[in-house]
Amino acid sequence: MSRKRKALSFKEKLDILRKVDEDPKRKRTELAKELGLATSTLSTVVGQRETIMKNVLSFNVNAKQAKTAQHVKLEETLLTWFKEVTAAGVNIDGKVLREKADEFALALHIDGFQASAMAWDRVTPTTVANCFGKCGFFRSPEEVPPEPEDPTIEDWEQLNVECTSDDFCTVDDNLATCGTRTVEDIVEEAACGAADSSDDGDDIDVGDGEGPPPAAETLHALDVLRRAVAADEVSDDTCRRFYAFEQSLLGDLAKKKRQKDIRDFFIKK
Repeated sequence: MSRKRKALSFKEKLDILRKVDEDPKRKRTELAKELGLATSTLSTVVGQRETIMKNVLSFNVNAKQAKTAQHVKLEETLLTWFKEVTAAGVNIDGKVLREKADEFALALHIDGFQASAMAWDRVTPTTVANCFGKCGFFRSPEEVPPEPEDPTIEDWEQLNVECTSDDFCTVDDNLATCGTRTVEDIVEEAACGAADSSDDGDDIDVGDGEGPPPAAETLHALDVLRRAVAADEVSDDTCRRFYAFEQSLLGDLAKKKRQKDIRDFFIKK
């Protein structure tokens, strides 16, 4: 009788990995039988350990798939253009955004694409509120100090001019210092970036050697240590200590996740 396929959530996969880590030398067939899984499923989960760890930090643990956009490159290039034009002080409405999305789709050779406002127009304020309620918020353990206000210019009144000190300091804020890039320029840059990333293979970005490493580097280092600990030369006491440290570290990393503000995605360069 064939076994019914079941989609596992990230939490279930993480629990499976913890079971494997409790006794790395245990036969996979025995553990798979205990967990009610096919041996091939258990092997697949173990083989995807690093990817699962990344998804646990990025998505809801109860999710079963790391869903991304259908046209990832289109969204990346459109967001790049949006950031540049808004940083230049240009106001963009939905109509302009849809027209530009069609332009990028044409430049990226995406067939049959047509931007539509229907999907977003059907989203109600209640839906948005429920999304925030379900995803929750992450609180940083350290309070971010408020930015100090700019001091006023002393004796400004003595200049006898018909403007305020704020007007004087911000008079050239909206001055265009460079032109915005064309659709072709942004698409070309995205294509070059994709080529560079494909040449890197499975290399992990090790950063600049200063400050805390990125999450991907930390998870990669844990994977290397885990394989070393699973070797026969390592004592059982060392194994227990390492797996306790690993779970503690992953818990700390999850706690440090911060809820992003929508304005974080549109910071002026």
